[in-house]
Amino acid sequence: MKASTQRSVAALAAFVLVMIGGCVSETAQRTVSAEIVPDGGQIYKMRCAMCHTLRDPKRYDFATLDRALDKYAWRAGCNNSEKAGIRDYLRANAADGN
Repeated sequence: MKASTQRSVAALAAFVLVMIGGCVSETAQRTVSAEIVPDGGQIYKMRCAMCHTLRDPKRYDFATLDRALDKYAWRAGCNNSEKAGIRDYLRANAADGN
């Protein structure tokens, strides 16, 4: 292998290592208790639409939405963190705005 090719490969490898290192530290800065906080609105749109047309939370009171979440979250494959994120989203966007 030519010396110039070896230098190019080494420079590319160094660049990749720097970029990976930067990504790891950025991810670590975004964590809370070693877990990334989910975006409830995005999870709601992704998970709930798997089974039915999305409903506007503003048309329902929070208690009704919360009961539905408790009843169906398992069906959508939500983990506890995702369920909590959806609950926060529904609470903020329900008709009664709890």
